[in-house]
This record gives sequence, C-alpha cells and structure tokens, in this order.
Amino acid sequence: MSGSASEGRVRHERHDRILKIVIDNPAKKNAFSPEMMTELSDALTLLDNDDGLWVGVLCAAGGSFTAGLDMPKSSVRRRRASRCRRATSIPSDCRSAAGSRSSRRCRVSCSPSASR
Repeated sequence: MSGSASEGRVRHERHDRILKIVIDNPAKKNAFSPEMMTELSDALTLLDNDDGLWVGVLCAAGGSFTAGLDMPKSSVRRRRASRCRRATSIPSDCRSAAGSRSSRRCRVSCSPSASR
C-alpha cells in the first residue's frame, strides 16, 4: 500500500472475516492512477487467496465513488503501449489465422527497448 494521500491510494482493512477495500483519492473524485490499479489488484488477490476472508466490501472516501481513470497519469502508459504496437511486427502465422475460429491464440510481446 504505497503512495501518498495527495496522489491517492487503495487501502484495505481487515475486520474479522471481512476485507474492507477503500478507494482513497477524494481530491480527484477517486480517479484511479496506475499505482492505484495495482493496489486494487493486490487487495483483490489477498481476498481471493486468504481462506480466512469470506467477503470483500469496496467503498470510497469522500463524496464520489470513482471518476474512473486519472487520464494524465494513465496516458503515459497508453503512449508507451502505442509505440510498442507500432514497433512490433505481427508474425505471418498470426495474421493468416486471425479470421479462423480454430486458430491458436497469437501473442506478440514488445521488447523493453521498443517501448521507450
């Protein structure tokens, strides 16, 4: 659970068999930054993996539940992904099988140098 209160965070509290997950970024109407998405994922993974927790409650600080993504913070990651797609070629077997229902899934990864 990293991040300062001014940047927002997702925190969690355990109450017996209940995991309370709190979206805490009221200054930006609880908009999610990439770090907050990771913190939410970590809290949900904890809920899923811990047999002592029976239920999770998702709530938010302030007057808004969430405004969605914090676009300025998320756009940096989106620009890197866009460059990655442009820099990566799709293997011919993936292109030719794309329209076929029986085609195997093709996954193209981007090298770290292409995403910069």
